[in-house]
Amino acid sequence: MKKVILFSLLFSFVFSYSQDNYKNAEVKFTDGTSKKGKLQSYSGTLKKVNFKEAGKEEIKLDPKNILSIEYFSDDKDIPSLLVERKYFTNIDKNNNPKRVFKESMLVCKVDAEGLIVYYNPTGSMGTTGGPTATGGYNHMIVPETQYFLGRKNDENAYYLYVKIEKANIMIGMDKQIKRIVKFLYNDSCPNFVENIDNEDFKSKDAILKIIEHYQASSCSK
Repeated sequence: MKKVILFSLLFSFVFSYSQDNYKNAEVKFTDGTSKKGKLQSYSGTLKKVNFKEAGKEEIKLDPKNILSIEYFSDDKDIPSLLVERKYFTNIDKNNNPKRVFKESMLVCKVDAEGLIVYYNPTGSMGTTGGPTATGGYNHMIVPETQYFLGRKNDENAYYLYVKIEKANIMIGMDKQIKRIVKFLYNDSCPNFVENIDNEDFKSKDAILKIIEHYQASSCSK
């Protein structure tokens, strides 16, 4: 349980929805160069990411030019956290991987003792429910987080579910989790797949439950 709590802290380390939140980081770019400094917390809603290099003026980075980010925590008990470029991937009706978008995306990586978890904080447009004086509606960005599983040496991030933060709603969660876990682990770790199949995923902490089942299985031994 202590390990699961640690991973919970890791999930909350990098991504907050405050765009004024800066953390120590090393940024690697698609052209092979890199920079170290203070980087704005990344989320999928940002078109530009603010970066402060020591002794230099703040600049704006285009996420499309970023290959990976490594954030460093001030807490010595929390390891550095990676953001990597992966392809949003689902499983089609024939049980084959299918990339949802042509372009890759930046997602946060947590390695839970062999179980590779990716997640991506994004935002979706919603309404406050009330019309404006001009006949339109009041709009707001509703924070949400997409969760994925991955594999070593695999460019894909396999989609699990999306959590709408304020409403604690999990869209397409239970069935999708079981499909993806079976696709990735049916041959290598059948008891993990069986435990996931027997779980009823309705909790807002579903990703931590997945990690817990993985750690209890023979996969992590």
